[in-house]
Amino acid sequence: MSLKSITTFLHDPAAEQSALEYAIQAARKWDAHLHVVIAGVNRIDPNFYYAGAHAIAIQTNFDEASSDAVKLEALVRDRLHAEDINWDVETLSLMASGIEMFLGYHMRFFDMAILPLPYAEGRSHVDVSAFEACIFGASLPVIAVPNGFSGSAPDKR
Repeated sequence: MSLKSITTFLHDPAAEQSALEYAIQAARKWDAHLHVVIAGVNRIDPNFYYAGAHAIAIQTNFDEASSDAVKLEALVRDRLHAEDINWDVETLSLMASGIEMFLGYHMRFFDMAILPLPYAEGRSHVDVSAFEACIFGASLPVIAVPNGFSGSAPDKR
């Protein structure tokens, strides 16, 4: 089996990026294209606002999610700019409740996902949602990379 397209999902500009580093190594060693999906996540729960306040809360949270996505995109593009691999970055904003459905459909077009270890300390429900969407929704093989992992990808796929 030839793995020609690798994807990873990032959503937190403050999070440690071991999965991205591993994905870069894997793309280089396996001569694969790296597709980075960056999402600003709108975590609003509209059930806890007074009637009429939903529009303000949704817009405020959407603005924050978009800002996070733009910050993270700049960091990722700076990191990938000097790399000798084929890569692209896709940036979007998602509602927290829609992550599983979107990624389940979207990630099925790739050969493998490399994601942060979802059930580790300090990880959010967004990481768990992304991991489970790739495995159960997209039926995609996933490499889960723990925080601080500094090992290298295997030479063979």
